[in-house]
Amino acid sequence: MRLPKVALSPGQAGGPPYSATVEAMIWPGVRERVNVRLLARRPESACCNRCERLPDGRLTYVVTLYNRGQPFASVYLDAGWLRS
Repeated sequence: MRLPKVALSPGQAGGPPYSATVEAMIWPGVRERVNVRLLARRPESACCNRCERLPDGRLTYVVTLYNRGQPFASVYLDAGWLRS
């Protein structure tokens, strides 16, 4: 199973707390978007690094947010309709 491509749109450049929008392309033309608020650091990049199966069979993708090349937060994208 391939991991989705992730796009990151940082929020406004004010001080902490920071915000961002994470958008993952699960399949071509199918996107899952999440707004993340109250971050301690300003995210500079994001990467989907794993997929986890929930007990009910749904899949959730784990997206890690990075600041200065260091991971500092994870976002779980749970597309409730996505089952395997």
